Amino acid sequence: MFNVPDAGDKMKISRSYLVNEIRERWPTLKDSLPKPTNILISDPYFWCPTEQDIRKIVFNTYFESYKHSPSFLCADFAFLLAAFVKQERYFQAYKRSKTTDEWYPWAFGIVHGYFQDSSLGHAMNFCFSNAGKLWLIEPQNDVMRKANPAVDKVHWVEI
Repeated sequence: MFNVPDAGDKMKISRSYLVNEIRERWPTLKDSLPKPTNILISDPYFWCPTEQDIRKIVFNTYFESYKHSPSFLCADFAFLLAAFVKQERYFQAYKRSKTTDEWYPWAFGIVHGYFQDSSLGHAMNFCFSNAGKLWLIEPQNDVMRKANPAVDKVHWVEI
């Protein structure tokens, strides 16, 4: 599904490329701003991290210690993890890189829908890796798995 760009630029992808990859998996999603849309992606370019880098940053959080409650739901966990990744990405790029390509945000965001392990509506995080895999991340327990469009019914995507 995910067509890894040429080796010279294999980690950097454009917004339109990311939208096409999402729509290939979930064709009913619409990217039609300013009309109604369910794909909300504002940045023009993204960096696709390695699976190891995704695991390193996701497993370096403490959000799984928070308690799910009526005032702190799955979407709250997903928003926290997405914000944490954006913040960490900024600090990583700022500390180690002088090239602007590495300053792009990760292709990491939030998805809402019905997923293989829940019959209720749910929010999770997602990330496109440099190997062309779409990972779903449960921010309440740090479980990471490959997305399966046959059973993961996504209705909203946001970065």
